[in-house]
Amino acid sequence: SFLGSDAVVGVGMPLRIEFKDDAGAMWPIPEEQRAEVERRLTVRTDPPQEGSWHWVSGSELHYRPREFWQSGTQIHYHARTGGLPVGDGWYLRNDLNVNVTVGPEIIMTADASTLQLTVRVNGEVQRSIPVSLGRPEFPTSSGTFVIMEKFRETVFDTRQELGEDGYVVDIEYAMRTTYGGEFLHATVRSGEELGAESVTHGC
Repeated sequence: SFLGSDAVVGVGMPLRIEFKDDAGAMWPIPEEQRAEVERRLTVRTDPPQEGSWHWVSGSELHYRPREFWQSGTQIHYHARTGGLPVGDGWYLRNDLNVNVTVGPEIIMTADASTLQLTVRVNGEVQRSIPVSLGRPEFPTSSGTFVIMEKFRETVFDTRQELGEDGYVVDIEYAMRTTYGGEFLHATVRSGEELGAESVTHGC
């Protein structure tokens, strides 16, 4: 499980299960066994909310609510997978029980037309922040994202991905939104571009 039991999570957080071998490498469940895995998974929420499981890959399974979780929701999910055969003489080892609580509804909305980031807490606007997004050759992704990690300080090294356009730079207040390396973060430029033009590498 990606979530520790008794964690407090955001309203957009999926429930996540990964399947790994003893060495920690991802272990894909054969396609013909996945329905049986799903039959052994239960999710209880208080208050009740509709949702469903989705296989992100053969070794990763997510449960998402139809809408965002309601703030204050108590979630319990249970995998009765210990001893389940998954083909070629392999069996899943453990059951899983996780309890989490949904914290306040914190939603940040970045508007590419106005270059403003609006922060709402429980529906109330708390702050509007000018931003700079990705320039045309490195556009910022659009859609709904979950903040996956937060760093007070970190280093971006994009030389492997961007080649000659790559760089190494110290970054403050970085919040990861994708595994591919997109972040919200404090500016490393003069700040004059914030709210005025999109000049970044899409982060």
